[in-house]
Amino acid sequence: MDFSTTVNSDYQWPFPKPIVGKPCEPPSPEAAPTVRPAPVAPYCHCDAHSYSPRVEQYKQLLEKEQKLCQDYEQLRKQMVDVTNDILDHPCDDLDAKMTTMYQATFQKRC
Repeated sequence: MDFSTTVNSDYQWPFPKPIVGKPCEPPSPEAAPTVRPAPVAPYCHCDAHSYSPRVEQYKQLLEKEQKLCQDYEQLRKQMVDVTNDILDHPCDDLDAKMTTMYQATFQKRC
């Protein structure tokens, strides 16, 4: 079996240069060290260093997220029930029902 192509001259195999990542250069010894801020003193409870207000905000946001997830799950169940009621209704054919539901969904998302 021959795997040559009409553009065989465009592709050289194996590659003339190996594909290997080049490591970055090490830092120069003359470079000044980066200045880092001093660490926060342990057990500091001042407003500037305390994260307790953020913890309370996190707890509130967590509760809000859980409520939204529960509401979404309830909404999804209602949507399934309504969809099943529409599809199980004896009037009209399934294609017309599906077209109507698709159009309503498309309009809602745009």
